[in-house]
Amino acid sequence: MSIGYTPFPDGARLDTVRNTLNTFNGDAATNINNLLAEVTSLDYRISDNSSDIVDLGTRVTALEAVAPYYYYTHYTNVTVPSDSYSAVAELHRTDIDVSGTYEIKFSANYTLDSVTHSAYVRFSLDNGATWFEYRREPKDKTDTEAINYSLPHVFTSTSADILVEARKESSGDNMEFSYFDVILERKK
Repeated sequence: MSIGYTPFPDGARLDTVRNTLNTFNGDAATNINNLLAEVTSLDYRISDNSSDIVDLGTRVTALEAVAPYYYYTHYTNVTVPSDSYSAVAELHRTDIDVSGTYEIKFSANYTLDSVTHSAYVRFSLDNGATWFEYRREPKDKTDTEAINYSLPHVFTSTSADILVEARKESSGDNMEFSYFDVILERKK
């Protein structure tokens, strides 16, 4: 709704003032009636979608009632001591919802001061019974290598035991993780 300003010169006739005010009042009434029609239409659309709103609220409540859906551990400045595997990160939970699908993510940065020896990283999703290994060939002593890996997983028990270990090919090299993150996120 817009309100305009109409200047009246001194000595304006009363019928000019009256006609201008009547025009303004008529425009204002039309604008108010249009707004009322829009509000009525909006009321109808809200009531028409109320079942969807209730359904969405029910789903949000159900999601909030399940086990927490995001777990995270963060390790910094982890030195790999030898050419034998040693722990660099882990995540243990006992409140996993077995009906859900999770995404497991690893994110890390490390350095290895060798151009001839490899870095090895392995992880286990069953507390060390089964291992999945990653090996990286070095390129330059000063390179910082990144690891970003994710995979879906459905747990069969309410506990999650994720272990990450690393080793260097030669115990004479220096290998250090500036950080290592393990993330477990419930997707559905």
